[in-house]
Amino acid sequence: MGISVNPYLMILVFVCFLILLVCLNQWLYKPVFEFMDKRDEHIKKDLQDTQNNAQDILTIEEEINAIISKAQQEAKDIIEQANIEEKDLFEAAIQQKKAELDDRFMKFREQSKNDQKELRTELLTHIDEYKQAIAHKLKIL
Repeated sequence: MGISVNPYLMILVFVCFLILLVCLNQWLYKPVFEFMDKRDEHIKKDLQDTQNNAQDILTIEEEINAIISKAQQEAKDIIEQANIEEKDLFEAAIQQKKAELDDRFMKFREQSKNDQKELRTELLTHIDEYKQAIAHKLKIL
């Protein structure tokens, strides 16, 4: 028994090899490549969606910051307006009290002048009695 080259066997092995390549190509390589292409497309789509989401997030964050800034400014304006209104109320109350005190002072002054006139009138009407009482005291001394 010797080793010899059999051309029919070589052709048969070559044909089997070609059939194997065709079968592998049909049942293994094409599905694997299709799967890999689909996976690559899916990854690209996911990356694009991620980038779009990142841009959406930035836009939303800018809107949120704008809304917060606006709300803070409105709060400051409301506080400032409330302070101005309170200041005006306090000034009005102070002016009212001042007017009330001025009125009371004027009434007191008028009352004081009237009392002074009454005392003067009373003193003038009783001046003779006072003179006699003083003279009498001086005589005693």
